[in-house]
Amino acid sequence: MTQVDFYILEKSREDGARLACRLAEKAWKEGNTVFIHTPSEAAAAQLDKLLWTFSQGSFVPHALATEQDEAVSVFIGQGEKPTRATEVLVNCGDGIPDFFAHFERVLEPVAGDDDSLRAGRARYRDYQAREISPIIHKL
Repeated sequence: MTQVDFYILEKSREDGARLACRLAEKAWKEGNTVFIHTPSEAAAAQLDKLLWTFSQGSFVPHALATEQDEAVSVFIGQGEKPTRATEVLVNCGDGIPDFFAHFERVLEPVAGDDDSLRAGRARYRDYQAREISPIIHKL
């Protein structure tokens, strides 16, 4: 069964996109291949750019899922399940992607603003309805 972890930021902390980058970096450093699911091409392009700059001295080799670069282990895309085997899903979408169960682990970054918290609660309830008990990490 897929393990689901919610990472919830306090209001004064970084935004959800930076948190997604940190989660992807950590999963990659642990030896996992990572797919970052975004709600749009624009959001994918934003994360693609942010992964180069989110942390001083950090390097996360990544590519857009459409590039199918076999040399990298972090992919960014939207809408469809990645064609390459991937262990960790970082879900930056508004809902739960249909293909989430194909991953060993799903990481759900949630920013501290009211809209993000409300959307995160809805996803949490949706996982529970699927008989999955997500783990919550407050940051």
